[in-house]
Amino acid sequence: LEGLLAGPPLSIPKVTWTKREDTWQCSTSGPQTRAIGTYIPRESIFKFLVGLYESRICALNIKRDNLRLDDEDNLHYIDIGKDICRLSSSGFLDMAGRLYSIGVLGNDDEELVRRMSWRTQEESLQQVPGFQEFYQQIIEHLHVRPVDQTPLPRLDKEYGQVTLLIKACAQDAEGFYEQISHIVHQLTFPAKFTSVLVLIDDYPGPFLRQYAEPNLQLLNEQTRQLTEAGIIDGWLVPPKDESTIQRTYKRWFNNAEIVQTHTINNAPLYPQIWAFSELDTRYVLQCDCDVLVGRKDWHHDYLADMLEAINPDNILGVGFNIPKQTNRFLAYFGEPGQFAPEVRFGLLDLHSVESQLPIENPI
Repeated sequence: LEGLLAGPPLSIPKVTWTKREDTWQCSTSGPQTRAIGTYIPRESIFKFLVGLYESRICALNIKRDNLRLDDEDNLHYIDIGKDICRLSSSGFLDMAGRLYSIGVLGNDDEELVRRMSWRTQEESLQQVPGFQEFYQQIIEHLHVRPVDQTPLPRLDKEYGQVTLLIKACAQDAEGFYEQISHIVHQLTFPAKFTSVLVLIDDYPGPFLRQYAEPNLQLLNEQTRQLTEAGIIDGWLVPPKDESTIQRTYKRWFNNAEIVQTHTINNAPLYPQIWAFSELDTRYVLQCDCDVLVGRKDWHHDYLADMLEAINPDNILGVGFNIPKQTNRFLAYFGEPGQFAPEVRFGLLDLHSVESQLPIENPI
């Protein structure tokens, strides 16, 4: 506790520790406070949660007896004991849910505890009216820098436009809606795409490195919902007729004999290159649907950096940056030949790629 509270937020009082016989005790000379009533001001809860998060602390024993308000309506937590612990996502979510339940909705202290005894944490909190919006406001306050009046950099006209193409197959169905929402949310600011599309490979399997049972119907249903919600602009499904497959392979590999859509080890080939031919933009930022994206600086125009790196005529593609042990963005660099092909997540100059066709690709 002494370590956790070395730099406590204003919401947890600074204490002095003494040991009397076998018992540790703490005392404080903190500000005058009063007991809370049925409700707690929403702003007080918000400030309390932000302060604890920034101090990397959770105070888990949330109930009215352990909370007090000072003259400025700052919320204080006075249960200095084992329920103060290091910050965790589940602990913070639990703390926020309990505070919202008792402070904003005026529920009994044990109301949310009863719900959580027979539901999962997420299910319980989804049933709390207004909590999801409240929690989203906290997360955005903590992690999204407010946009100031400084004009954001815009892509030069010479770059043209870019399509975001997210690749999926039938084994990606579980959690697909949430995952696509994550990718689109992370990538569409300040970048602006001409269109955001999902490419559905309806191959039934078996899959290379298969990890789940395929469910094409569920995948298609979630794709439709994503389109109706305006999260994506639409989807592409490659036709399966042999003439289209042969025409595509003829253009890319000068080989019209093959009609298989996947390689001998079940890796997809035809769906991607067919989709590239269907796009109207010069550039495509293409990624697998299971990538996770982290943005520390929402003002950083990652797409402008990638377009700058791909601009020389002798570069066909640039991979999306992987996480590094640094708080600053590492610029793209490399001599010709050092930019490795990146199939999982990368930007392609389709004009430059097309200028290389047909590509030698032995059977």
